[in-house]
Amino acid sequence: MHQISYLLIVSSVLLALPDTVYGEESIVVSANAPLPVLESFDHEKHYPKQHRSLFQEARVLFHVMVDRNGKPHNPMVLSTTHGGFVEAATNLLLDADFQPATLGGDSVEASVEYMVVFLPQGTSASSLTRIRANGAEKHSFFYYLKRFDRHLKLSDRNQQKLLKWLKRMSEVVHESFIALPALAKARYDFAVQYGSDQMQIDAIQELLLAYKKHPWPGARLNGIGDRKVFSYFQDAQRKGSPQLNGEAAEAELIRLLLAVGRYGEALQEYDKLYSKLASRGDPTGWLEKTFDDQMEEISLMAESGVPITNSIRIGDSGYTYLKLISRSFRLIKNSGEINTLNFRCDRQFKSVPFMPGVIHNTLTNWGECYIEIIGKSGSQLTVVQNADPDHSGA
Repeated sequence: MHQISYLLIVSSVLLALPDTVYGEESIVVSANAPLPVLESFDHEKHYPKQHRSLFQEARVLFHVMVDRNGKPHNPMVLSTTHGGFVEAATNLLLDADFQPATLGGDSVEASVEYMVVFLPQGTSASSLTRIRANGAEKHSFFYYLKRFDRHLKLSDRNQQKLLKWLKRMSEVVHESFIALPALAKARYDFAVQYGSDQMQIDAIQELLLAYKKHPWPGARLNGIGDRKVFSYFQDAQRKGSPQLNGEAAEAELIRLLLAVGRYGEALQEYDKLYSKLASRGDPTGWLEKTFDDQMEEISLMAESGVPITNSIRIGDSGYTYLKLISRSFRLIKNSGEINTLNFRCDRQFKSVPFMPGVIHNTLTNWGECYIEIIGKSGSQLTVVQNADPDHSGA
């Protein structure tokens, strides 16, 4: 049996950026340089057992607090391409060491975005085109991708069949390094046809996560599997199939976040995309024309104290999160069971029991904040920002 080795890559993206200033000082969180890259590790211990033979890449993006001693704690998954890798990625993240943030020369607690990537290596793509399981031959990833795409275009398409192809694509050997973004794109296409705006947001965040290392087109080809999938995408593009990649995907994410009232994240994604375009010298006019009026309206709402309401549902993970644009808010439980509220800010982490109707205030020197709401899957609640600042619950 051909031995598969694994490469683990970890990388960080700053939440508290160098130009985020508190008073006269700036705050920076960074991983120890160079970033820890484990070229070989004990996959018997770290790589999820049920996925070892499938040659699959996986990515998990975290929001994590780093204390004054550089120790990470309270990680929260922002996005993942494969739920089966979350536990392993969490364990590895909590074992990592960071260089702590500094403020005025002193170490302080701060938050950072951190991505863990599991990348299989050492096996040729051509030898993995088909595998055998329980005595029966399974088709390749490309086989199921092609069938998914064909069925999606049918006028009488069947939702359960599409789900079956998606499930098969996640269960077979990923003989191509382009398989990860291809699967993410298929999941997004399914969400557009059958999912809510929130489901589309989850899918497009997965898509952007998958594209971080292997943007298409122009991705590195690694064998027969890659050439098949790449040629397939090129053919789809020639036939007019829309490709969601790069700035187009990021702009679509902004649109969806605005549609569901997640204004804090929409503002954040808009600023990130604008800065990226400007730093490359690319035109920003199309972005400003598309979103500037809405961004200005949101900023005015936040500053004027007009109540901003969000309806939220806790998913299967047992938590949900929202980026705040106001310093005061309250939570109203509509149904289910809510247990805990975590404040996840640039410079502060705080956990309190859920108290319906109580007004919470965050301090300016905490920086920008997410709230993480933990409870029973399916529970629903309403978040009201710009609550009465004369009362306090945090």
